[in-house]
Amino acid sequence: MGDYQERVHAGLYNEGCYNREKRIQILQGKLKSECKRHKILVIGDSHVRGLSEKISNCLDNSFSVFGITKPNADMETITSPIHLKMGNLTKEDLIIFLGGTNDISRNEAKKGLRSLRDFTQRTINTNLILLAAPDRYDLPPQSCVNTEVKLYNKRLQNLVSVSNHVRILNTSTERRHHTRHGLHLNKKGRDWVVNNIIKGIRNWKLSCRLSSPIELPWKNEINDLGN
Repeated sequence: MGDYQERVHAGLYNEGCYNREKRIQILQGKLKSECKRHKILVIGDSHVRGLSEKISNCLDNSFSVFGITKPNADMETITSPIHLKMGNLTKEDLIIFLGGTNDISRNEAKKGLRSLRDFTQRTINTNLILLAAPDRYDLPPQSCVNTEVKLYNKRLQNLVSVSNHVRILNTSTERRHHTRHGLHLNKKGRDWVVNNIIKGIRNWKLSCRLSSPIELPWKNEINDLGN
């Protein structure tokens, strides 16, 4: 009889241990599910094509990456509030922006910078990384367009110097990073840019957002489950 009672007691204890571990797993799962994903929005002209997927592949599941590509678009079109609704982004999220190539080539860099300035003012609810305009390897290094690229990037630094939520990421590329034509990035160039973007994202040190704290069982509560 005593042996039977011992087996019963052991059975109850094991069941209590199982229930305890099960409960902890449920609470941990709830904690993980309530850790909301950081949203990253990659927007720009044709130079950002394919970058969002590569960025997503380099980050863990706490990040959700989206991409909006507008080929041949100027800054005013890319940043238009008609197309971009950013009210649901927070300080735990991030926008990555690359544009200006078309504005510079049309000698409208100042107009593009004005559009970008307005864009930075509309994104104070979140974080913003601006990528410097790339050099044009389809043109001579001393061409007026490449001279304007350097001037544009210098003005870009001045534009965001008073904005705490904006950072400039200078992803200087070389000729080997571009296609044979010289305008767009090749695979090696996209990988180079993405690696620099990932470093920039990690520098923000975005933290996991919790809607409410999750309480794990106290020691005496766990012991009660085993008795």
